Amino acid sequence: MRWGVLLAGLLGIFIVEGTVFQVFQAQAHLGQWFVLPRFVLVILIFISLYLGRRRAFILGLVFGLFFDIQYCDVIGVYAFTMALVPYLSALTYQYFQLNVLLIIMTVFLGVWVHETAVFFLFDLFGLTGYTYHWLDYLPTAAFNTAFAVLIYRPLDQWLEQMADSRQDEADL
Repeated sequence: MRWGVLLAGLLGIFIVEGTVFQVFQAQAHLGQWFVLPRFVLVILIFISLYLGRRRAFILGLVFGLFFDIQYCDVIGVYAFTMALVPYLSALTYQYFQLNVLLIIMTVFLGVWVHETAVFFLFDLFGLTGYTYHWLDYLPTAAFNTAFAVLIYRPLDQWLEQMADSRQDEADL
C-alpha cells in the first residue's frame, strides 16, 4: 500500500513539475539565471538513502524515461542521469551516518551533478547552443535543496516507517 502511495505521489509531482512550476521557470528565465524544478529527483535521492539504491535506480530509470518521452529529443539522457545520481548518492552513505546536514548536501550535489551530466550528454549529441558554466546550475540546485529542506521531516518519518516495515518483513 505504501509503495502505491509513493508511486502515485511521484507521478503527481512529475505532473506538477511539468505544469504548475513551468510558470516559475519562465519568469526566472527572463533574468540572468534559471531555475528548474527537479522534485522527483530530490525524492529519488531520499528514497535511495532510506530504502536502498537499487529501488531508487529502477524508479529513476522509469521516471527518467517519462522525462525523456515528454521533454527531450534524445531518449535515455534523463533515464541515465536520474537513475545514476540516486544510485551514487546511496553509495556515499555506506561510509557516513545519515543526518540532516549530509542529506541536504547530498541533494544539492546530486541536483548539480544531474544538471551538469544532462548538459554534457546533450553536448555530446550536439544539442546545446552555449558553453558550460558551472555556476549556471547553482540556482537550480539551491531551489531544489530548499524544497528538500521543506519536505525533510515528513518524508524522513514516512520513509523511516517504510524502511522499518521492510526490515520486519525480512525477519519473517
